[in-house]
Amino acid sequence: MDRKKIKVYRTTEGTIFELICALLIIVMWVVSLHIITRNPQITPADRSSLIVVDVVGTLAIVVCLVCAYFPSQINVPFKLTNATQIFHLIRMTRIEAVLIAILFIVTNLMVAFGNQNSLYQIAFYAVLALSIITLAGYTLYIYKIR
Repeated sequence: MDRKKIKVYRTTEGTIFELICALLIIVMWVVSLHIITRNPQITPADRSSLIVVDVVGTLAIVVCLVCAYFPSQINVPFKLTNATQIFHLIRMTRIEAVLIAILFIVTNLMVAFGNQNSLYQIAFYAVLALSIITLAGYTLYIYKIR
């Protein structure tokens, strides 16, 4: 099966994932701007770091969502042989976009509050682990349904 010839159309599921990601991007930026404007202890370097984290996060989320429409751009370590595999590959990419958004929101909180609260570090590693488990689980599942 040639992935370059597959066309992905907008679906309700895709639209829901995109709306969730858009909402999370807005939350990410609002949290950062709130931290920048309301926290007197934040340094100019921390302000710059928050902006850079938000820009990188927004770009990463958008790239994931765009790649869901172009499955030939998604790299997997095996050859895809049927449409069901591509369907699940697209879903995995959209789920990862949501997890990346949550990861960047937690990263903003870590940059803003540093090591004062270990709860943010636990949340960061929990979301990171969930992302890795999702990637590994979906990859194995996609491989098995050949």
